[in-house]
Amino acid sequence: MKQNALLIICLFTSVASAAPPDLAAARARYDAAIASATNPIRERYIQDLQQLKSRAMTQKNLELAVAVDAELAEFAAPPTANAIRTATDLTRYLEGTLWTWGTSLSTAPSKLQFLKGGTCIINNDPPTRWTAEDGFTVSLSLGAKLKFSSDYNRYEGKVSSGEPRAGKRLTKPK
Repeated sequence: MKQNALLIICLFTSVASAAPPDLAAARARYDAAIASATNPIRERYIQDLQQLKSRAMTQKNLELAVAVDAELAEFAAPPTANAIRTATDLTRYLEGTLWTWGTSLSTAPSKLQFLKGGTCIINNDPPTRWTAEDGFTVSLSLGAKLKFSSDYNRYEGKVSSGEPRAGKRLTKPK
């Protein structure tokens, strides 16, 4: 099953990228390996910190509790643009950001806001779901696929009807 998912990621990456297919496939394998290796370590560290904070609160050790809170806040912060490698990184980076939403960067744009939990809002329309597919690509449940620039300041894509979409970031990640 994991090999099938990796194959799908590799195939999508090679189609979506301007890089030669062999290079794109190698990069997709690398991204998948990094994510599968580091996510369990990250989750375990967060659990350890939460247990440490709980013990500190039980023991009324305010200094330790505050230090653990600071570590949790820093560790849970979204990655910087140059550190995004995986779909998980992109998800954390986009949560809470506001972007323009138009047919090109020069049109009078609407607004696209990525919320936590895989929900986004376009203007005042009902919420829709979004999913990061890799370190550069997001799919919206309404049929749009958005590809972010390497500096994560803009995106381009299409909706299901084939109509283009483009936007730029209005707020920095929180």
